[in-house]
Amino acid sequence: MTGDGMGGSRASRRAFMGTATLSAAALVAGLPARSLLAAGKAPDNVNVAFFLSTHPTMLAKSAGWWEQMADAKITWSEVGSGAEINTAVAAGSVDVGLGIGSSPTAAGISQRIPYEVIAISDNIGPAEDLVVRTAAGIKAPADLRGKKVATPFGSTSHFRLLGLLEKSGLT
Repeated sequence: MTGDGMGGSRASRRAFMGTATLSAAALVAGLPARSLLAAGKAPDNVNVAFFLSTHPTMLAKSAGWWEQMADAKITWSEVGSGAEINTAVAAGSVDVGLGIGSSPTAAGISQRIPYEVIAISDNIGPAEDLVVRTAAGIKAPADLRGKKVATPFGSTSHFRLLGLLEKSGLT
């Protein structure tokens, strides 16, 4: 084992794929990488879809630590929602998804998308607040009646918006 520049020992690609993801909001591993690892082989390239967030995973990404730890090329794809990660995993174009979110994860599992949740490390509830223009005059959920509201379909934000509307007696 060699130094990794991160204050510790360099992990094997197998260990990396199994443990380096603990700081992700939610992470899924697709079957192609898992089947290689089960056979005792590490992939030469790992395809990672990520939802931009303020997690240590993004610091590790920008510093190149993922590549160092994996000893592999990592192809990064930024996505706009966890639903996009589900689509990419189902299509076989992504091995690892970071920051997928709880409702897209539940949707993926119920749709039998071939992945496994490895870690969930935080609750982003406060980050899912509803934002409105001051000029709209919206002060309470009831003021949304008759208004148009946008959110990424199939996302945690979508799930929370549906809950708010139902609780407020709106559709």
